[in-house]
Amino acid sequence: MKKYSCLDLQYEEKTAVVILNHPPVNAISARLIDDLEQAFLELEQNSELRAVVLASALQKIFVAGADVGQFVNAGAADNYAIATRGHQVLKRIETFTHPVICAINGIAYGGGLEMALACDLRVMDKRAKVGFPESGLGIIPGYGGTQRLTHLVGAGAARRLLYTGRTVGAEEAGRIGLAEVVSEAGGCLAEAKKLAAQICEKAPLAVSADKKCVRFALEHPLSEGLDYEAKLGSELFETKDKTEGMTAFLEKREPVFLNR
Repeated sequence: MKKYSCLDLQYEEKTAVVILNHPPVNAISARLIDDLEQAFLELEQNSELRAVVLASALQKIFVAGADVGQFVNAGAADNYAIATRGHQVLKRIETFTHPVICAINGIAYGGGLEMALACDLRVMDKRAKVGFPESGLGIIPGYGGTQRLTHLVGAGAARRLLYTGRTVGAEEAGRIGLAEVVSEAGGCLAEAKKLAAQICEKAPLAVSADKKCVRFALEHPLSEGLDYEAKLGSELFETKDKTEGMTAFLEKREPVFLNR
């Protein structure tokens, strides 16, 4: 297993836990982005994997955002290079074969929230806060935040968060669809792992197909999405896991899925 400077990678049965560990605040840097990319490249090679949890090793901080100091003297070309690099890595998380669950244990501002938005699901500690403060710095989110936020919570809620730069707590985040699960204080990671374990019980090829279909729905008209769903669904009828799942159902036993 590769050693990383800004994160730790752990395996717990069929779940991988990517733990950001870049004190003091997990500030987004080129090194952290590189580590994230390399970690997900490593995870892609693990055929036993069924889900990923993205978490933080720091108390009450998921990711506080980027190091603002690096942008003070940056120009348009500098920002474009940084933004496109961020897009590349977060897209790798977003399109990862298996579901990625973000455990937001504390503050997630700017790029930290953008990282969370690239995940499939977000579990948020009830004490955590998230937001995009960029409008108060004279900039906008650079890693896809304006786009993913709008897809997730709708244009109205996205406009309010982006224009005002306000932060929201877990209760409001859950209400507007920014968090799928709100945990008790200190229980964020455990809840994320619990959710991952539930996913791991299901047929991995089916879950991966579900993930592809949801992404397709966000990017294409309904008529195209229906055809895409029919094609992917039909492909699953040729898998051994489909036979196992239906046979187990009829025999009233738990299925044993083999990812083929």
